Amino acid sequence: MDFLEFESFRAELRALANLAQGIQSQTLRDEALRERFRTLFRVWSSTVEPSVRAHVKSPRELFKLSGELEALARLSSKFKPVSDYRTRIRTAIQLADGLVIYLPTPELATSSRRESGQSELFIPARAALFDSQTRLASFSPNRYSYEALHLIFQ
Repeated sequence: MDFLEFESFRAELRALANLAQGIQSQTLRDEALRERFRTLFRVWSSTVEPSVRAHVKSPRELFKLSGELEALARLSSKFKPVSDYRTRIRTAIQLADGLVIYLPTPELATSSRRESGQSELFIPARAALFDSQTRLASFSPNRYSYEALHLIFQ
């Protein structure tokens, strides 16, 4: 199973954090935004958490994240200070980012890596490294005059 739900969940957390940062008033009164916080908790508890639970070493991280999301949902039931939302959403993002390391890679990336036989993450860096090594190996300081070297390395 790929974890697109979890990545979508994290994207929604970040979007809500950006929206909370942009609020100028002291309390959150936007009903649509408050509903998004409640929906976030419902989606987490019904879809995302069950799919992630088997891959986490300790359920403690899940409980912490669930607690933060529940607190956000409870905050949204009344007019509460925006600073409370910002604090809770920041903590939830940190906890969700910590859970990512326990999840397997998405199937698409794993299958393409298996087909190529190597990690594609390092191919551009490897190509640049080998290219610079061949240029350095082909360089001979005795072959060029000082003026030519000055023009080359300018």
